Amino acid sequence: MRKLIIALIGLAILGAVLYFSGFTEAFMYGFEGHAGLPSCDSSHGQSDAKAALENAPFAKTLHINIIAITEAKMTSGNTEKVECQAAVILNNSKKGKMNYTFTHDPTLPSGQYFVQSSLDLESFQPYP
Repeated sequence: MRKLIIALIGLAILGAVLYFSGFTEAFMYGFEGHAGLPSCDSSHGQSDAKAALENAPFAKTLHINIIAITEAKMTSGNTEKVECQAAVILNNSKKGKMNYTFTHDPTLPSGQYFVQSSLDLESFQPYP
């Protein structure tokens, strides 16, 4: 009986680690035709796109931070490149569109990819 309980606890811990590490999400999205690249609406992909934008020199200079990402969708995608668009709310009370791309590069180690993020400045409006 003890061995069974220990085995179940071990499986529960393994499941939690796989879930929170992003492995499970990456595995599921691997079947969408762009293996190794995150999905546009995945939390991992949105987090990478947010970090790429917020770490850009212009965003740091202007103190721009993304408060929320919504309505994420893929505009095009294949095994080499996934292009996305989403609505974002910034810390300056503006809402508009952000474009982001995940690109596979065979020169990078396995599991790594390039991320590009940009704001569609013409789409931004005051957010209530």
